[in-house]
Amino acid sequence: MANEGEGTLAVSEPVVATSTTEVSTAPRPGDVDTGAPPPASGPSSSSGIDTVNHVSRLAQNLLGMSVVGYLIFAIACWRREEILPAPRVSIAVAMVIALAGLLEIVTISRQLDITFRDAVSHQFSRSPLITTCAASVLAIAALSVLTNQVRSRSSFRALLALPCLGLLVAPAFDGHAVSMGPRILHALSDVVHMGSTSIWIGSVIGLAVVARIDRRQLSAVAQRTAKVLMGTVAAVVLSGVVMTFIIIDDLSSLTDSTWGRILIVKVVTVLTAGLIGAVHHWRVVPRLASRHVQIKFQRSVTIEFAVLIAVIAVSSWLVVAMP
Repeated sequence: MANEGEGTLAVSEPVVATSTTEVSTAPRPGDVDTGAPPPASGPSSSSGIDTVNHVSRLAQNLLGMSVVGYLIFAIACWRREEILPAPRVSIAVAMVIALAGLLEIVTISRQLDITFRDAVSHQFSRSPLITTCAASVLAIAALSVLTNQVRSRSSFRALLALPCLGLLVAPAFDGHAVSMGPRILHALSDVVHMGSTSIWIGSVIGLAVVARIDRRQLSAVAQRTAKVLMGTVAAVVLSGVVMTFIIIDDLSSLTDSTWGRILIVKVVTVLTAGLIGAVHHWRVVPRLASRHVQIKFQRSVTIEFAVLIAVIAVSSWLVVAMP
């Protein structure tokens, strides 16, 4: 879970924070001394810019993965008949994501002491620029549904794949941590990690919604979701392990470096979310016909969502400590 994007086991750390994700390519102090002009502001100001940069990236990852994962859940597991589930929410979230992407580009221009126009074309801005464009397209698409300009569900959902895919692949264009190791392998692992993390977190959000407003379908929806999440969580773990071993030189790096120790914290957090999910799968879902169990399920799903948010936050922290 996310560069984190992103419920994620041994995750590609640079990718979930970004975006489950996790690779922040926005320049940090160690990134800016390769020929670029030094920041004009002093250390305290630079620290503040870095904080804004990391917060904006965290917002892009968390909201991007949540909206994409929820839409997939609503269409595939909940099987809502609407052309676009929750169009108003989609518009609002997409606009916030787009603004967060623009804000990150602004911080990059400040860190490199260049104009916003130059920052837009800079390699460090590829990820937030793709995210901003994808979120803008998603907002426009949702608005077209809300204003009844679109009536065909099948064709619209096919087009919906474009902005959703854009939100998931954006971290693969970060270029900093993703450039470590085999480029294609790392990028593909990043996309798989972001996508599977999105489905995990979106499904948890969706189950909480179903438990609150559609309890009659909760048992059937939860059973379908449980089957999907088995493969999803496996993909999160596998892609995270691949990216981790691309980044580290050996296992001693996990204890000898700040990045490795933060990764351990993330792994523990992911295991916690996975344990809650396992309890849901094996003990709770089969008994969801009971009203009492439904109420307890709603509470535990909320806890799982909070843990997944922590996973994405730790992933963002990992980006700052990149080796």
